[in-house]
Amino acid sequence: MCIRDSHCMSTGGSLSADPDDRSGVFASSSPGDANQLPTVRNTFRLIKHEGQNDVVRYGEKVKINTIPKFEQDLFLSSERLVPGFASPLTKNQMVVFSPYSSFNNVWEIMCADSMRRYETSGMPVLVGERFVLKHCFTNTLLAAMPNMYPNEFGKEHEICCHTFKNQGKNGPISQEFSGKTGPTILAPSCVDNNVFMFQN
Repeated sequence: MCIRDSHCMSTGGSLSADPDDRSGVFASSSPGDANQLPTVRNTFRLIKHEGQNDVVRYGEKVKINTIPKFEQDLFLSSERLVPGFASPLTKNQMVVFSPYSSFNNVWEIMCADSMRRYETSGMPVLVGERFVLKHCFTNTLLAAMPNMYPNEFGKEHEICCHTFKNQGKNGPISQEFSGKTGPTILAPSCVDNNVFMFQN
């Protein structure tokens, strides 16, 4: 299953592994057209942290794992923000692909609409539905940043953990003015940088 982020939907950006010989495997968002085909870099398996059911549901904890054709078995992972270990461009909480299985690899899938989180808990996550991924160890959301950096695959967006927040009424009002649907002013919606979706 391919995970595509909605922050870069205009360019068809998708979560991908960026292998670097010197410093490990970073998480990035590869730009491309909206009909980009799945590759080894941007296709992942979802492994449930608890339970054996094949259906992925809101509120469940999962591990995002590279497919077997990748060089090694890697998990999307993050750790607390500490000096000397931060994302290269924005200095937020770094997200990498790690070969070690630990609680740092566990993510919770939640509905992007904060007003619907309680009612969608336990419901299946459908392909094309907007959701957020919360890192269970640090309680921050996965984010696709607008910053781009060059690598051997071209220019790609940085992926890190950072919870973006709309400030008061301004966020929902500006979203409504620009034609986007979202929750009411009582509970501001997630910023698009934090919103992802599954794609077949």
